Amino acid sequence: MEMGERLATEVKQYIISFCPSSCLSKISFIGHSLGGVIIRASLPHLSEYSSKFFTFISLASPHIG
Repeated sequence: MEMGERLATEVKQYIISFCPSSCLSKISFIGHSLGGVIIRASLPHLSEYSSKFFTFISLASPHIG
């Protein structure tokens, strides 16, 4: 999903710009509806940060259809 790739790119740019590697401790995501689906689609593109993933909260997102 293109929107997931775009979100992953934005997250990476934010981390590079504002979080030195020693400063980044946890990454959490909260999404509602389509936002939850987009976040889920972005996670494979953020695999280099998977050890930092802490929380993924999805509210009323249509994950199954």
